[in-house]
Amino acid sequence: MSELSSVMSPTDVIAVAKRLILAGQTDPARRLLLDIADEAEDPVEVTFLLASIAVAEKRFDDAIDLYRDILTDQPGLTRVRLELPRTLFLNEEYEASEHHFRLVLATEPKGPVATNIRKFLDAIWDRRTFRYTFAFAVAPDSNINVAPEDERVDLFGLPFTLDGDAQKTSGVGIVASGGIEYLPRLSDRAKLQTNLYVRHSQYSGDTFDDTFVSLNSGPAFHWSRTTLIIQATGYYRWFGHSAYNRSIGGRATLQHDLSRKWRLNTTLAYEHVNYFDNNSLDGPVYSLYASATYGLTSRSFLRMFSAFRYERAKALSLRNWETRLGVGYYQELPWGIIAYLQPEVTYNP
Repeated sequence: MSELSSVMSPTDVIAVAKRLILAGQTDPARRLLLDIADEAEDPVEVTFLLASIAVAEKRFDDAIDLYRDILTDQPGLTRVRLELPRTLFLNEEYEASEHHFRLVLATEPKGPVATNIRKFLDAIWDRRTFRYTFAFAVAPDSNINVAPEDERVDLFGLPFTLDGDAQKTSGVGIVASGGIEYLPRLSDRAKLQTNLYVRHSQYSGDTFDDTFVSLNSGPAFHWSRTTLIIQATGYYRWFGHSAYNRSIGGRATLQHDLSRKWRLNTTLAYEHVNYFDNNSLDGPVYSLYASATYGLTSRSFLRMFSAFRYERAKALSLRNWETRLGVGYYQELPWGIIAYLQPEVTYNP
């Protein structure tokens, strides 16, 4: 094959390699492409063909790396955008596959392509049975305990002097979190979705260490463009290595693809919270979260959201509303850089 590549132009070699790929002769096709890779007029085409060979040979990790290399330099290539999530799907990387398929849908591809993407999205939901996440960070915080910096505060018209632990405290901590989701099948359209999440923040000394563990479980139903999840929820929290509070409740989440560009997500939740050291804070908490995601291009989207939370504490003076509004912008840039900017405002009347 090296002799063939030495007497033919790179363009002709690529044409021969394509015919070999179609004939299932991937090994000689790969060797030909590697021989002329540095001389080809369009190196992206060579890389794309090498990725196609890797898929045919079930070397999915290699193919994914090659597709990502192309998109690092040219993030707007729609054909590569389609092949990447398909290969991620074959490699059982369903979370990443869904993300990239939805970006492609935002370009409003022709009918057959969009229909095929929908089939992949349904298959992703059907096949996904387990996933996990893990994060680790060093987190400087100027106000670990979310406290005022004043030494004295007025409560009900009376002055009180705060001790050191109740005043604003800064520090650098280590934050680790992880989650597991398990989705065994109940029927053709239903699964049992169980989520376990753990988060721990560690600071110098034990005073402000924070550990949070939550468990949610319930049925999830899926139709072509709609997913409904109904779960019982609960959490337990330790602060300073002492039991702080716990809750039990429920939530319902509705996700719906309004069109190829628009996706809606709404969560309604109720929980009853009990505090171990301050019963006046005990009571129900009601919350509503709604977001709309609009696909701009195959590498960007806009997300608008609103969130409302009402704590009906036992003590009237501690009952409160919180409203959050925000807009997020996601953009994939050259050189493999991903940017996400999300300004938001919070209002506590």
